[in-house]
Order: sequence, then structure tokens, then C-alpha cells
Amino acid sequence: ASSQVCVVKPANLVNSIINNIVLSHDQATAVFLDMDPRAFLIAVLRGGSARVAFIYRVIENLRSACPAHSRLLDGLGVGDTLAMTARKILLAHMMQTAIFADAMKLLPDHRYLHLSYEQLLAAPQMHVHKIASLFELGLSDEQIEKNIESSFKRHSKADGLPFDQASAAEVDTQVVGLYG
Repeated sequence: ASSQVCVVKPANLVNSIINNIVLSHDQATAVFLDMDPRAFLIAVLRGGSARVAFIYRVIENLRSACPAHSRLLDGLGVGDTLAMTARKILLAHMMQTAIFADAMKLLPDHRYLHLSYEQLLAAPQMHVHKIASLFELGLSDEQIEKNIESSFKRHSKADGLPFDQASAAEVDTQVVGLYG
């Protein structure tokens, strides 16, 4: 139905078909949320082996959508070293960034919003308002504030766990210290 909003979450296994999704509907509207490559690498490493394994599954899923990057991946060879893992994580980031760029070229400027995770955290009210406007959700400032208050305090990868930026920054510092 035209009143429904379909949301595709970044780093999702659906990213390989984003262009098909955009092309399948002449009124497709999208928000492309990405993050700095270094922050992405740290976030994946912070998630431990389960998150690294997930990113490896994402890479395999993205291969068909990114043949040039797939050839780069094949050139990395095999191995379980930290350097190899980091390269694969960053290649996953590159692949997703390329897919987002291709999808944005398919949409008129007024039907998508491109922002970074860092921008969203720095000014959540402003960006959530832009997103709500883009999707014509008709949310009040109070509704937006309530959703930000609720969503930004929940951990996105672990149900039931709280999240705060200060604690996340501390863990990121530990990850950088551990992995260099």
C-alpha cells in the first residue's frame, strides 16, 4: 500500500538488492545511513567474533552486487590474521558504500537523504526531523523527541541492553588499544 514505509537497515543482508528495491517502485524514497570506515572497523571488532562472522556473511551476500570488489576480496587470499580480518571488514564497508552511491544515482535528490551515523549522533533531532519529513510521516516535535529518547538509549545489537555514547566511546578506545 502507498501508506507503508519500508525500511532497509544499513549493514543488512538486504543491501545487495537495494538497487532492485529502488527500481521496483517509481516513488521509492530512501535514507542512506553510513559511517566512517574507521568507526565501522572499530564497531565490528567491538562486536567480537559474532559480529565479524556476520560481516563475512554480508560480504558473501554482496559479492554479486559488487563484482569489482569481489575480485579485490579474492585477491586478499585466505588467513585468519587480524590484518586480513580488518581488510575484509573495510572491504565490506567499501562494497556497501558503493551500493549506496549507485542507489542514490537512481533517485532524484528530493527522494533520498544521505547522512552518516556520526551526523545522526551529533544532531539527532534535526536529522530525525528530516527523515520524518522525507517519508511524510507527520510526526510532531514531541513524537520525534520521545522516539530519540527511547531509541538512542537502547543497544542496537543486543536486545535489552542499555546504550550510552560515553560508554561506547570508552569501549572503542579499548578496542583501538587492543588491536592498534
